[in-house]
Amino acid sequence: MHFTDVDPVNDFIHKYGWSIVFFDENTTNNNTFAAILDDIEIPIGRDCQLECLRFDSSYFTTDESDRLDKIIERSPNFEDLGLYILLVNENNFRMAQTLLHRYWSMLSVIRFNSWSLENWLPQIVSSFTTRNCFPNLVSFDLQSWGSQSLSSSCVPWIAAMVSAPPQATSSTLDSQSLSHDIADTHNAQCESESTIPWRALRKIVLHEIKLQPEEWKTVIEAMDLSKLRHLDLWSSNISHEAFRTLIDRVPDKQDFQGIAQDPQYHGDGTH
Repeated sequence: MHFTDVDPVNDFIHKYGWSIVFFDENTTNNNTFAAILDDIEIPIGRDCQLECLRFDSSYFTTDESDRLDKIIERSPNFEDLGLYILLVNENNFRMAQTLLHRYWSMLSVIRFNSWSLENWLPQIVSSFTTRNCFPNLVSFDLQSWGSQSLSSSCVPWIAAMVSAPPQATSSTLDSQSLSHDIADTHNAQCESESTIPWRALRKIVLHEIKLQPEEWKTVIEAMDLSKLRHLDLWSSNISHEAFRTLIDRVPDKQDFQGIAQDPQYHGDGTH
């Protein structure tokens, strides 16, 4: 058998990648997807069909950010950018900060993962202070794999992130209004006082989040359920009182995919 250095998957994407609509880079240990997608062949008379992209910030570089800009700019139907963030050291934290500042207005999905979320999240909070910072966000995912409770200073931020848009009639933005002018996005700062209404969340994940009972009550009472379809509270120490408040707030005939709570946790936060 004759072996070559050609990766058949990469070769396939190089030839037919122009037709990819959804690309989720969530299983590899590097971000070669940026180089691959930037190098695809686009047949004459065709456009790149990419509409949705998810990627991991852990191994991202500035050069790959430039490639990502080119990919988005040549995809006329692009409207959905998601960022997976693993916070384990100062280097990937700085890259995550860079990417959040670079694409804040475009992000529809953000997922934060960390064994020490209690150390990293306050720094995120200080840079992206309000929900206005992510106007197109529809999926907010916060996963803590450690045993420490989050700082009380993070609670108002979490409550703000899951809160309703200021005007109920403007809870949904026209996806076609997303700007493809990446240069403007780079130069823009997160406008904490922006008048642009943000989108209502459709998915909220709070995995292994440790808060005090009164802090959970703050988060649950702020949570916008109007468009929510998926709520996951796996292994979080949500109190019985806050959970009852949540159930009471679910609108009649709300089409949830599920509300999850790990049964090993009691309402008082103990095992």
